[in-house]
Amino acid sequence: MRALHRVCGFMAIACAALQSSASDWWEIALQADAEARLVEFQPFDGVPDRINSWCLTDTPLVRSIQCEEFSIESVLAAEGIYAAWTGSVGMSHGAPDGPLRFRLDIYGGDGDITLDDAFRPAVQTATIEASGPQFAGSHTIDLAVLLPGLRDAGYSHIGFRFTPLVTMTGCAVAGGRIVVTLSCPACPLDFDRNGPVTGDDLVLFLEHFNLGHPCADLDRSGLVDMDDLAYFMDLFPRANCAP
Repeated sequence: MRALHRVCGFMAIACAALQSSASDWWEIALQADAEARLVEFQPFDGVPDRINSWCLTDTPLVRSIQCEEFSIESVLAAEGIYAAWTGSVGMSHGAPDGPLRFRLDIYGGDGDITLDDAFRPAVQTATIEASGPQFAGSHTIDLAVLLPGLRDAGYSHIGFRFTPLVTMTGCAVAGGRIVVTLSCPACPLDFDRNGPVTGDDLVLFLEHFNLGHPCADLDRSGLVDMDDLAYFMDLFPRANCAP
């Protein structure tokens, strides 16, 4: 609770807390301190022309990219055991001219998004692909190494830049949040912390397992590996965390 109050109260940032009970705060979700769309109009020269609320798109007449930045100090002040950024992309209306794909660039920022942020060098790059009738996709990035590295390099914020990789009609949507885990479940298999161990807990465990999340280290070996998967599957049929 000390860390939660520091982040959500004293620092007065946009913050939502997830809890399993009124007295058991265990994750906080931090929203971006700043976000903006950088827009370029035809004829294109690779340099954004302005910052405005124009939709995120790539058409023969207009292109745009989206930047969002999070305070590194706010994330580290939470004193969590794990922090990850999770972003999603999709279409608000219209459709892409092919599979919807975005390049995601992670960069060091200062919390003030300007046209220059289109050219900040990326410290890590990924591709987010969307699929299905809703053109929805997501991506998660472990921040354990990135945050201290950017802080030590003199940056106050970590930035995420979305660039469409396909032309489209209409507008896309993109964005993310940083979730800081403050503690693991008291009953190790009850990942949704509601008491019974069900298929929902299995789904959440597999998500944590695939990320290498410390809460998936069920045998407390210091590693998230196949032994933890075997541990969960062995206990799953007979586990019950209900009081």
